[in-house]
Amino acid sequence: MSVFLQILFQFFYGIHPLLPMAYLPLLATGLLAPALYCAARKIPYSIAVIWSRSKAGDRWAKAVVAVYALFAAVTLLALVAELLRR
Repeated sequence: MSVFLQILFQFFYGIHPLLPMAYLPLLATGLLAPALYCAARKIPYSIAVIWSRSKAGDRWAKAVVAVYALFAAVTLLALVAELLRR
């Protein structure tokens, strides 16, 4: 995993030196938000369960899904862009 993080941070640093520091809170919230939501609701850790709760109208579940989707999209786009650049 550290290789992926190194690739991501070098990619973001190549764009702007402060961009890795902006990505770090996104990384933290993207990884911790689903776990904290599941722990608070006392449900099994599952993005599928959170997704179904968000579709049912739970505002917190919608926020967790949005943060997770943003984290996943930014990470995936950065990795693909770095692979295409090489």
